[in-house]
Amino acid sequence: MSAKHVVLGTGAIGRAIAEELVKQGESVRMVNRSGKMVEIPAGVEVMASDLYDRVKVNEVTRDAKVVYQCSQPNYFEWTEKFPPLQKSIIDGLTGTDVKLVLVENLYMYGESNGKPMAEDLPHSAHTRKGKTRSEISNAAFAAHRAGKVRVTAGRGSDFLTRLLER
Repeated sequence: MSAKHVVLGTGAIGRAIAEELVKQGESVRMVNRSGKMVEIPAGVEVMASDLYDRVKVNEVTRDAKVVYQCSQPNYFEWTEKFPPLQKSIIDGLTGTDVKLVLVENLYMYGESNGKPMAEDLPHSAHTRKGKTRSEISNAAFAAHRAGKVRVTAGRGSDFLTRLLER
């Protein structure tokens, strides 16, 4: 199957994205380490891949129009493993026409001190995970500005994530 939409990660958010795309009649491939998933949504192909390998990223996303980056390492491993994961994904997509959609949280903003959160709010994270989120987001948008890959991001709070997990 040649999927127009590839979802990297099969967690709650990746699954919600895949299910919505299928409802819209789109072809979808989901990718995780094992190639297995409990209750695979109808019409979705699931593949195994090591997303830390840019060549494999390129292989599982070949001919895709849109790639949704929903994968992440274990929460306690973010600072060590998230930057190389995201770099591998960006490197694997560099030079293609694919649109990369990053699924991000709001950790990079830190405390907003009552200011409404908007994408132009400066990153002022004070936690390790917030600084990591800022680092990988900035690197992705630097790749976009350099013309390596087309990038956009959907950002949601933990509250939204927790609702999707129910």
